[in-house]
Amino acid sequence: MLSNRTITHDIRSGDLDSALGVFHNMTVKTTVTWNSILAGYVEVRGKLRDAQELFDEIPERDTISYNTMLACYTYVNNSDMRTAQAFFDGMPGKDLSSWNTTISGFAQSGRMDKARELFLMIPWKNEVTWNAMISGYIESGDMEMAVHLFEMMPFISVVAGTALITEYMKTGGIELAEKLFEEMPRRNLVTWNAMISGYVEKGRAEDGVKVFRSMLGYGIRPNPSSLSSVLFQGRMFVTWNAMISGYAQHGEGKRALGLFDEMMEKGMKADGIAFCCSVIGLQPCRTGRFGDNIFQLYGKEFWNRS
Repeated sequence: MLSNRTITHDIRSGDLDSALGVFHNMTVKTTVTWNSILAGYVEVRGKLRDAQELFDEIPERDTISYNTMLACYTYVNNSDMRTAQAFFDGMPGKDLSSWNTTISGFAQSGRMDKARELFLMIPWKNEVTWNAMISGYIESGDMEMAVHLFEMMPFISVVAGTALITEYMKTGGIELAEKLFEEMPRRNLVTWNAMISGYVEKGRAEDGVKVFRSMLGYGIRPNPSSLSSVLFQGRMFVTWNAMISGYAQHGEGKRALGLFDEMMEKGMKADGIAFCCSVIGLQPCRTGRFGDNIFQLYGKEFWNRS
């Protein structure tokens, strides 16, 4: 139905009011329609009563209806886990999502005793279940239990592994972080950034740069906003030059030039290697005046500052 697609689009865009406008003008509403509107309330604070009223009006509720309402109790009402637990207990049918939502709610609220109780009762577990428990233990400061569960997992989770690496780095367990990082068969951008930021925050910028270069070597493109806040927080000379060189050596010429330009604007002095790497790195993407005028734009200013 076109109206259902419109509602889904509005909800995903965060426009609950427009979705409600379409909903109230519909003459025929399916359970999917009701569930879509209910899902919109999960993202909006202070709308729990509206969500409850809508849930009560659904003519034919399904498992998704119950799970969505459970999510409202868990996340919308400042984690009202007492109400969420009562609702969970009274659900006519529970699937894995029901269990995971409730476990995650208790874990995020710091109620690891209740989360563990459900964790031991759950008939089956997936990666979301394990991640919720491990992250909960990390947040509550119980690294012993977090590591214990991580070692019990039937698979290695990138999310859980990254959470442990982040905590190790934060608490000074750099060697443990390095060991886990090397043992992980899969890593995502967040994993790499956890190592890079951990090194930089502990005053080991050069090690951070080495990891950054290794990441580029694996073909993983860094997130500019995250790296700018992580690697450049100290505005260290060696870091700037190494980053410029790293980008250039891996074919990221435009990014190398962007960093070089920012470095010059801030009045910092680049070394000859950084300048040369910026120029060389731009050769593969040389187009028109962008490539032809690089030395004219930057060379004279660079040498005058040197």
